[in-house]
Amino acid sequence: MLVNVSALTYGVLAMINLAWPRTPAVPWYDNYIVALSALFVVGLGIAYMAITGHHDRSEAAAGDAVGAPSSQPSPQKVLLD
Repeated sequence: MLVNVSALTYGVLAMINLAWPRTPAVPWYDNYIVALSALFVVGLGIAYMAITGHHDRSEAAAGDAVGAPSSQPSPQKVLLD
């Protein structure tokens, strides 16, 4: 858990470092191109989700990532027995 939190913190700080404006002599949009691009991509994704509605079309249950226990033995257990 400590490694995960450290990696997340490092990643967020690296993104902030990359997006930080560096040169005051250039126009404002040159300094904020990373943040503007990120906002554009996120906005485009939200618009796509709102227009198409693909996120509402699933018929799977919310907890379908973990499979239900099976009454059938797995092939590996059969071969080992």
